[in-house]
Amino acid sequence: MEENTLCNEGLVKEILPDGLIVETMQCSACGSCHAKSVCIAGEQKEELLKITVNDPQSFEIGEKVNIYMEKSLAGKAVILAYLLPFIILFSTLFITTKLTGNELLAFCVTIFTTAIYYLLLWLLNKKQIVDRQFVVKARKCCGI
Repeated sequence: MEENTLCNEGLVKEILPDGLIVETMQCSACGSCHAKSVCIAGEQKEELLKITVNDPQSFEIGEKVNIYMEKSLAGKAVILAYLLPFIILFSTLFITTKLTGNELLAFCVTIFTTAIYYLLLWLLNKKQIVDRQFVVKARKCCGI
């Protein structure tokens, strides 16, 4: 595939009228390390993805598929999950401390504000408002 895409292999678990439910293995950064059997840092967990495809009936349950996503979309996810909360956290802490002078209050407001951000992000993801900008394609595996 192209240089600007990320690829992951998965198994079709369910066929929907407008797409597929695909099971993938989510690995930690060292999940493919040869020493992972003796290392507690190497974790894997199964993840189910709902993927919109043009012709879901052309796939079969249990079929291996490749899932492609543009790298730029992964960057947007990093910004939403890590960079914006970091900015919110430190700006709220700085502003609240300067306005009130009370560090305990600043801490509580900072944690509350960051929690509200993650709650809103989770709610938008549940309603698939955030997800609509992430285009994921499933293609039949070609001997991979």
